[in-house]
Amino acid sequence: MRFLSMALLCMAARCTNALRGAAVRNLRGVTRAHGGRLTAALQKNRASLAALQHRWTTHLAATGDAAVDAIDTDAAIQTVNDAQWAPILQEIRGKAGGPGAVAALRRAVDKYGEAPDAAYASCFPFELDEYQIEALRHLRNDSNVIVSAPTGSGKTVAGELAIAYALAQDKRVLYTTPLKALSNQKFEDFCRFFGSENVGLSTGDSGVRRDAPVVVMTTEIYRNMLYEDAPTPFAV
Repeated sequence: MRFLSMALLCMAARCTNALRGAAVRNLRGVTRAHGGRLTAALQKNRASLAALQHRWTTHLAATGDAAVDAIDTDAAIQTVNDAQWAPILQEIRGKAGGPGAVAALRRAVDKYGEAPDAAYASCFPFELDEYQIEALRHLRNDSNVIVSAPTGSGKTVAGELAIAYALAQDKRVLYTTPLKALSNQKFEDFCRFFGSENVGLSTGDSGVRRDAPVVVMTTEIYRNMLYEDAPTPFAV
């Protein structure tokens, strides 16, 4: 608790050019009185100390005493999150549908940690359906997900949303299709969307970047891989 309180006081000191002296004095009082609730709120939002420092500096400069008065509430931290991610979402939307969007998302996740659902949805140049966002939320909770929907309703987009999430988290993806021709098509589509350096292909008789974060293959290749005794580059 003492470490957190001292860290917050140091953050406030860095903001003195943007705050009145009274706001800094209030921060000291609030930190002593409500440090426990602040710590719990930060843990709930999985905010690192470095990320908090950036958010706190940015938010205080914009809102002044109002942020000090509400520092120990979930609403205050959500306001900070929204302010922090607003320019990032704008950057991602400006590059939607191409590898630049996913690259911007990955940089933001590396810097700030957990990203809002809107950050992943912004990688697409159109508005996502609620069931696609819901599927993402289950994935983010480490749940297994099966999406069942009519033809043409956006199941592939739900899969692409999952790939964007996996790339942002530095995880690997195996994307299977029933036909070699379809695997070739999805390989080309994913190269345009996620960047060719992030996508590989395995069709049995040939392969491209098989150690890439995302590897497209037929279900037959995947089945054979599972039955192989020797380690493979697709081991996850």
